[in-house]
Amino acid sequence: MEDILNNPGGRTLSRGYAGNWADTSTHIAVTRKNENAAVIDYGIAVARGAANDTCKVITADADKVAGISVRHVTAPYNPTTGEVAYRQYDTVPLARFGRILVTALENATEGDQVLFITAQGGKLGSTTGGAAGAGRVAVPGARWAETVVAGAVGVIEINMLGAN
Repeated sequence: MEDILNNPGGRTLSRGYAGNWADTSTHIAVTRKNENAAVIDYGIAVARGAANDTCKVITADADKVAGISVRHVTAPYNPTTGEVAYRQYDTVPLARFGRILVTALENATEGDQVLFITAQGGKLGSTTGGAAGAGRVAVPGARWAETVVAGAVGVIEINMLGAN
C-alpha cells in the first residue's frame, strides 16, 4: 500500500464537481440573491437581476453575466425534491476571478472563449462548439483553461474584475 502522506507526488486529486474552485490559486466571488423562481445550478453563467445585488438564470442573449455560480459548502437542499441548487431568495456566490470547474455543454479547446448558451439557461460552451452569435454569447473575461469533451468537467479561467 502506498504511503500517500510521505509521497505527495504519487497521487493526484479527483476532478471535483461543477462549481468547485479548481485549485488554491487566488479567487474572488461576490454574492447576490436569486430573484426568480428558476433554480440556479452550479458552474453556469448567471445573469444580473433587475434589482441591485440580485441575480437570475440566463433567459436572453442580452442578459449581462454577473459571474459563474459557485458550489458552496452551505448549498441549500430541498428536502421535498432532493434538489441541491440555489432556489428563489437564496444567496448565490458568483465567481468573478479565478479558476473554476464547470461541465462543458460541448467540446472545448484550451484557450477558447467561454460562451453561455441561452437556450440552456447559461450552461457553458465554446467557440470550438460554434461561433458566438444568436443564442451563443461570450462570457466576459472567461476562457477554457484546458481541452475538454462535451459532458466532462473542465477548468475555465475567469477575470471579470471591472467588467459590467
